[in-house]
This record gives sequence, C-alpha cells and structure tokens, in this order.
Amino acid sequence: MNIGTRTPDSEFDFTPEQAPPLARVREWVRDRLRALHPDLVGDTELVVTELTTNAIEHTSGLLAVRLELLPGDQGLRVEIDDASPHTSPLVGRSTLGTWRGRGLVMVEHVCASWGVRRHSDHKTVWARLPVAA
Repeated sequence: MNIGTRTPDSEFDFTPEQAPPLARVREWVRDRLRALHPDLVGDTELVVTELTTNAIEHTSGLLAVRLELLPGDQGLRVEIDDASPHTSPLVGRSTLGTWRGRGLVMVEHVCASWGVRRHSDHKTVWARLPVAA
C-alpha cells in the first residue's frame, strides 16, 4: 500500500458548492486503509470525522482531506485543509454551544500528536496516529 505518495487516491478534494459528505469520506478512509489493522482504521475514521466536522462548522470552507502512511514506524498522518488560515482549533471549547467541543479532546487521546500549519490562503490541521508493529 502506497498512500504516502501524493496520488489522486491519497486526497479527497472538496468544492465550495458540495455538501459535506462525511459518510463518503469515512468510506474513502476505510478503502484507503483496508490493509491496516481495524483499530487503526477506526481511529483514523474518528480523527478524520472530527477534524473535517471542525473545518465545516468553524471555517470558511473545507478544502481537502489527505492520508499519508509515514515511513517505518512513524505512523499515519491525517491532514485537513480549510479556507480559514487565521482561525485556530480550540480543545474543549466550541462556538456552537456548551454541549459541544469534545472532538479535539478525542483527537488528542487517539493521536500521538496534532497541530496546525498556516499558509497564506488556507491552513492544514494535521494529526499523527501511531501504527502498531
């Protein structure tokens, strides 16, 4: 499996007119990772769903979802691009109500690390999941 190379099947692109197809994104994740352990696939689905939902609800638009299997035992990298380079994800807080805001808490517990890379016209929220030997 070579999902680490930037190929058409390693990225799920969105257009601004599209409704967020979270079920299709999860199916895409399962299809790309079918050779990996089911626990890793499930954890990746959770992370992709949470980060994608954040981009949909808290930014100017979701742009792309990428997966990259890192060399050796470095893990699996998830990247979510959105159109709001100046906003930051907030752990445990939501602008949509007090009953929200737990997604990044789950991401923190599942992932080895996560962070944000800013670009002039978008940002990338990334997460690295451990891959068991």
